[in-house]
Amino acid sequence: MSDFSQPPQDPYVSPQTVEKPGMSSGAKLLLILGILFLLCVVVCCGGLAIVGWQARAYMEDAVSTDPAVIDQRRAELLDVQVPEGFRPEMSIDMKVPMTDSRLMTIVAYEESAGNTFVLVGIGDILSDMPEEQMEQEIDKSLRQQGIGQPEAGVDWEVAEKEFTIGDKPSTFTYRTAKNEEGEPTRFHVTGTVDGKRGPVLIVLTVDAETMSEEEIDQVIESIK
Repeated sequence: MSDFSQPPQDPYVSPQTVEKPGMSSGAKLLLILGILFLLCVVVCCGGLAIVGWQARAYMEDAVSTDPAVIDQRRAELLDVQVPEGFRPEMSIDMKVPMTDSRLMTIVAYEESAGNTFVLVGIGDILSDMPEEQMEQEIDKSLRQQGIGQPEAGVDWEVAEKEFTIGDKPSTFTYRTAKNEEGEPTRFHVTGTVDGKRGPVLIVLTVDAETMSEEEIDQVIESIK
């Protein structure tokens, strides 16, 4: 992953999602990662001569908007309760061509524009990094594409919560935007847990009208 000209100011993915008309945040993220994967295919498989057919085959296998495939890939990553009302949006399984290794597996669910639930399964290539470095690299990738940028002029309250997932403690970072009366208006929650194939980064961004903090807690507590 490439570096920024200036390092990010915060080690966590921030809550504001930059949208393009007609494209959800989940779809935009997965499209970007799909392009990166295509470049990987070109390099690993011998250059442009193979792009016309083999790269297309890889991409058709990797990217899916089929709800059944998305749910299956999510189940392969983690047993977790998808927030009520969130629909399968897209998934991408970024395998390294000609090997059994993976870069990432991503599944995205969306309730409405800006309300997304994303799981990022970290492949064995990235999982060899220290956890903090791994999260920073993922965060850089998201920030570089203009995803997860904080809204200017808004103070975000940041707090950490400890959960026990399986038999291990896991820390989740809760970002909360509040109105003038001190009432929550938006949440952005991130955390990494041990999944079935390795670490899984969880990113939940949602309006307070759609989910309360207690309901977010329940989603995290449902992880098995």
